[in-house]
Amino acid sequence: MSATFNVIFSGKIAPGANEQKVKNLAMKAFHASPEQLAKLFSGKAVVLKSNLSQEAAQNFVKKLKGIGLVCEIRKKSPAKAQEQPEQPAVEPKPTKPKSIPETDTPVAPKASSTTWDIAPVGTDINPLKAPEPPPAPDTSQFEIKPHGDYLLEPNDSPAPEAPDTSRFSIKP
Repeated sequence: MSATFNVIFSGKIAPGANEQKVKNLAMKAFHASPEQLAKLFSGKAVVLKSNLSQEAAQNFVKKLKGIGLVCEIRKKSPAKAQEQPEQPAVEPKPTKPKSIPETDTPVAPKASSTTWDIAPVGTDINPLKAPEPPPAPDTSQFEIKPHGDYLLEPNDSPAPEAPDTSRFSIKP
């Protein structure tokens, strides 16, 4: 039976890292609520992932180090391995630390309850009223001609004479 390892986090962050920035990145990486985040940074040892191979545990710790979390790898004892397996405090979803946007602004917690309601039938739910359309233009001076009639009155004057273009030539 091969050895399994746990990844443990005790609330420590990388030296020189911005604590709020690290917490925001951890919240996004673990998809954690503010309550879960408070448990992670309580200072007590928390199992982030359990039953990993040594290579998988090292890769996971590298990813967490990329967002500023200082974790350790502990070998799982054989007595505990046969008992009921430990449940991680927060099961992270696989993410790439480099794809997490870095911001110094705190992340707002998700609303725990909503106050949505259904409006009664016929209620106008749009508080903005459409503007009144502009008045129609006055078209009383126009008339419609019957079908087949000319749109313009025919002009009986002779067509203008064509201009003299004999002085022009095209050179090859």
